[in-house]
Amino acid sequence: LGGLLHLQLSRLSTGLITIMRDPKVDKQNRKIFPRDEFSSARQEALSINMQLQRNAADLGLLSKALQVGMVIVDQNHNQLFVSDTARSLLAMNQDETIDKALGDAWPVVESRLVPLNSDAGDQKSIKLDTVQHGIAKTIQFEFLLPSGQDKDQYMMLIRDHNTVVSLDENLRAATRMHTLSSIYLGAAHDLRAPISAMVMNLDLLEESIPKDTESLEDENRKRYITILKEELQRLQRFLNSFLSNATVDKNAGRESIELTTIAEELIRLFVTQANSLGINIEHTLPDKGVRIYAAGDQIRQALMNVIVNAFESMPDGGSLSIDVKRQGDLACIEIGDNGPGIPSTLLDRIFDMHFTTKDTGTGIGLYVTRSIVRQHGGEIEISSVLGEGTAVKILFPIQEIQIDA
Repeated sequence: LGGLLHLQLSRLSTGLITIMRDPKVDKQNRKIFPRDEFSSARQEALSINMQLQRNAADLGLLSKALQVGMVIVDQNHNQLFVSDTARSLLAMNQDETIDKALGDAWPVVESRLVPLNSDAGDQKSIKLDTVQHGIAKTIQFEFLLPSGQDKDQYMMLIRDHNTVVSLDENLRAATRMHTLSSIYLGAAHDLRAPISAMVMNLDLLEESIPKDTESLEDENRKRYITILKEELQRLQRFLNSFLSNATVDKNAGRESIELTTIAEELIRLFVTQANSLGINIEHTLPDKGVRIYAAGDQIRQALMNVIVNAFESMPDGGSLSIDVKRQGDLACIEIGDNGPGIPSTLLDRIFDMHFTTKDTGTGIGLYVTRSIVRQHGGEIEISSVLGEGTAVKILFPIQEIQIDA
């Protein structure tokens, strides 16, 4: 009788251990465990193990989604669970334990795994500087001390401190952008009324000039009025587009345009201001053949921002160059000045929102320019030499014109 009892207990023990190690065994090969008096016990063991594996998988997915590593240890600080994210942050091998991975730093971490009534219980987070694969990292540990029914377990949340700081900065930046967006919308709305009034008064001024006049002075006045009206109308369209959020359709308003024609219009627009500032405008413009598919108003705005910046860098006069050319399968326009130049340490930030080197600048112009260029599939490059000047090169995909036979 004793021998039979021992045999049965041995069968039960073997079956339970096998199921706990691999719950798939009972499902894949029922013949290993025939239905007997221990079937209910094996089924319960299978159910418990499956639930444990599901919980571990859920913890792992949660850890990965939040970019937070999770480690659970028992009251003796033996490792019970380590998420894949934690292993990645700590550079742990699959079969390595956390105390071995942390090495000399483990005692510092272990000292925080204390009962709730300990004086050290208030120190719920620490930062450790580590070197992993030659790269210095700061790892942040947060400790969740035992409570409720799990007083024999401790959980550690592990984060890359630099990632935490970066997420915090991104959240602050998003908040600032939301505030600025509200301000810009209000300003755009308030500007529409005075711009409309200016356009109407320019119309009245144009009507006051005799139509059949042969006076060169009157002809110049008409030309200046036409330029002002065109720029105000362009600004009106921009504000209306901004307020109606028309940028949802990125191809809205786009057509085939000559980059040379845009450059010529800008030269005519700025020549009077250039003469008053003592700035000589030099240009190299091909007759045709440099076409792009773009929204003309937006391209003018992008280039105007660059020209205005160049003018502001030369308050005592200087030289501005505008060159248009075809560069392989790209349309290229390069705008250069012989101003004071930009320090190399600032070039990486020159396109950042609200970054400016001028006392009265807003830091928006070049940010908007790069946004427009990239929306059109282009790229913008800037080079500068202190004491010699700055060159801005803008590249767009060329539009080939197909001629029907």
